[in-house]
Amino acid sequence: GRILKAFGGNDSGGEVYGNISILVSQAGYTESTCPIDMDYLYGGGNNADSKTASMDIRYANNIGYVFGGACAANMSGSIDLNIVAGKIGTVFGGNDQSGTISGDHINVTVKWLDEEYEGVDYKYENNSLGSVYGGGNVADYAGSTQVKVLNATLTGNVYGGGKKADIGKSTKVIIGDWNPAHAVVIGGDVYGGGDKAAVKESTDVTINDCGTLIQGDVYGGGNAGVVEGNTDVKIGECN
Repeated sequence: GRILKAFGGNDSGGEVYGNISILVSQAGYTESTCPIDMDYLYGGGNNADSKTASMDIRYANNIGYVFGGACAANMSGSIDLNIVAGKIGTVFGGNDQSGTISGDHINVTVKWLDEEYEGVDYKYENNSLGSVYGGGNVADYAGSTQVKVLNATLTGNVYGGGKKADIGKSTKVIIGDWNPAHAVVIGGDVYGGGDKAAVKESTDVTINDCGTLIQGDVYGGGNAGVVEGNTDVKIGECN
């Protein structure tokens, strides 16, 4: 099916007081028989407030942009975003244009499945992902972010922070894990901080060397962004 924008919350009025849960799944289908194609996917609302968002992307033929948060609205809880399969352009843990997220964390995990999950085979050999940001696009976030890329191929960069969107506390980036059957390929660079965005506290980057290939560079800080605390880079941990 074809969708322009999908939101977990409301459009321009009202508020979702409960928790938002989003599942995108195309298990058992191929690109030619039943594709899922959308330009934007938001965990929160468009211009209407909501609470927490939990998003699980198990497969989609094409998603241009994924936001764990809202487009231009507030969210009073935390964000958890899990990606196990699909073709996705850019992933943001936070909001798109504006609004605040009051929860204490944004967690983004990318881990292509290499086995069945809940009795269904979600393995797909054409998984692809561009860049990942722990924070928002141009909307600041006051809490802490964590980005894990454990078994995946990215053509772009990984940022613990946002894109022109500051992080109010700390950021953490983990690339790779202890499983020798897993492989991580990062086509660009890895940044503990953001892209032209500040991190108000510290950054932490761990590069596990089991099956990890980073074709660019690794930075404890960001790209043209201030880190007001410490930067910590650990390479070869494999934990």
